[in-house]
Amino acid sequence: MTEFATGLPTDVPVLTPRGPLPAGQVTPGLVVFATGGVGAPFQPVVAIRKRRVRCALVRIAAGAVADAGPTEPLGLPPGLGLLVDGALFHARDLVDGAGITRDAEPGEHELVEILLPGHDALLVAGLAVESGLPDGAEPFVPRNAPDGTLLATLAWRAEQFGWRAPGAPSPTPPEIGTRRLRLAANPLAPVTPFAPLGADRRGD
Repeated sequence: MTEFATGLPTDVPVLTPRGPLPAGQVTPGLVVFATGGVGAPFQPVVAIRKRRVRCALVRIAAGAVADAGPTEPLGLPPGLGLLVDGALFHARDLVDGAGITRDAEPGEHELVEILLPGHDALLVAGLAVESGLPDGAEPFVPRNAPDGTLLATLAWRAEQFGWRAPGAPSPTPPEIGTRRLRLAANPLAPVTPFAPLGADRRGD
């Protein structure tokens, strides 16, 4: 069993210009959707690495990470990086015992690493997960341990879906994202731009 297993199980859907395709059917030369923002949105697959690994998969329920992902339940290896709010987090570090759990026993799994021209992220059932890291390439974003804000957000989602009994009242999710996005979501932000000085302000 390895805590650092990466790659994708052969049955998970990878987004391509023609729609989702099981990871096991992705081949070099195929174009896939890259969502890391470091290159073109569609990039060619340059290589595939396949191997069998014994590990306990991390099980992610639909909607456990974000509204858009995953759109269906996923089982991912523990060392795979998930792109959330501009950073990569190991799947194993996001296990919360509710929406994100871990298999009790390890099993044998065939995993596929999809390599793009550089390190990037793929869309798998609406969830952004890292592609394979080419030899000598640098990770495209930092790999962090989850902080309290991210863990609180996952816990809030688990409560909303009924996977965990609610704790303290929390009508809205904890703030997460860039400062610009948080300000744009602020209900106190003006809906229309301020009128320039000297402009007609009739109706105030």
